[in-house]
Amino acid sequence: MLEVLFIGLSLGSILLLVALGLAITYGAMGVINMAHGEMVMVGAYVTVLSGLWLGTNIFIAIPLAFIVTALLGLLIERVVVRKLYGRLLDTLLATWGIAILIQQAVRLEFGLSFLGIHIQGLGPGLQNVSVPDILQGTFRFAGADINRYRAFIILVTAMLAIATWFVIYRT
Repeated sequence: MLEVLFIGLSLGSILLLVALGLAITYGAMGVINMAHGEMVMVGAYVTVLSGLWLGTNIFIAIPLAFIVTALLGLLIERVVVRKLYGRLLDTLLATWGIAILIQQAVRLEFGLSFLGIHIQGLGPGLQNVSVPDILQGTFRFAGADINRYRAFIILVTAMLAIATWFVIYRT
């Protein structure tokens, strides 16, 4: 039972990070970012592809994904959103259009497996990302076997949530 609770907590941790991003974007900029889910997708792709193409481990790939996604978000803000501040419906529609563009760009680049075309490292290869030895396996906690990778997700989320709280309320 504790294992199932832990799985739910790790999945909820990911959703918490996504919700924090949405809340900060709306709270700081007054923009409902309809492309937020696509930004999460870009971060996931950067994490996976940096591991496949650059050979980075997850401890380097995750910060790299944050940096790349933040730079993409900055580009979107400078080119599109900046001109639409104070116009809620316009920013909503503009970011929705950006979301569609990002989706289609990913489909063009990584969607070939849907057409029966296989390129080494794409498609099913994206599912087989190696996890560092330190995050593999389980450990015992309160009589239950807990997955180390899920514990890592929860720990990182807790640290990022605390850092977010600190930045918002203490700076």
